[in-house]
Amino acid sequence: MERKFVASALVVIVLATTGMLSLYLASLGPGSADVPPPDSPPGSEVIIVTEGDLVMWAEAEFSQDFMPVVQPEGPPFHVLIRINVTNIGDSTVIHPWASRTTLYFNGTSNPLVTLNLTSTILTFAPIEIRPGESHILEYINVESEVYSPDIDEGTGLYARVLFHWGVDNQTILTTAPAPLGFTW
Repeated sequence: MERKFVASALVVIVLATTGMLSLYLASLGPGSADVPPPDSPPGSEVIIVTEGDLVMWAEAEFSQDFMPVVQPEGPPFHVLIRINVTNIGDSTVIHPWASRTTLYFNGTSNPLVTLNLTSTILTFAPIEIRPGESHILEYINVESEVYSPDIDEGTGLYARVLFHWGVDNQTILTTAPAPLGFTW
C-alpha cells in the first residue's frame, strides 16, 4: 500500500511541475527567449542528433489560415513540429518534450518569431520511451498566442526547437526548410 502511495504522490508532483512549467512558458508569449540559430543554415536533408541514449530529428510544417474569414488580428500562423525520438540506451527515458521554437527564414540566420509549443497529445502521465522504442512526438504553437506575419505563401522557413528530457537534459533540433502554405 505504501509503494502505491509513493508512486501516486510522484505522479502528482510530476504533473504539477509540468503544469506550472507550461503556464510559465505560455506567459512568456511570442518573441521571448529565441532558440539561437545554427552555425550555418540547414540544407534539405534531415539533421539527426545523437545525445546520450537518444537519436532524434525534427520536421516542421508551416501554414497561415485564411479560412473561413480573416480574424481582426490577421490570419493566424500555425506550426506543426514532429520529433522522432529513438532510445538506444538501456534505461527508460522519462518526459521528453519540446518547449519552444524559433523560426528562421530559409538560408539565413534571421529570426521570424519564437513560439511556445504544446503537445498535440493530452496525457496525464509522463511520456516514457523504453530501450529500443521510437516515438513520434507532435507539437503545435500555443493557439492563445495569435501570431499573424505578413509574408508570402511559399516562403521557406526552418525551425530550431528546444527539446528536453529527464530532469535536466536538453538539446536543440533543427528542421530542414519547408514552404509556408496558405489555407483558403
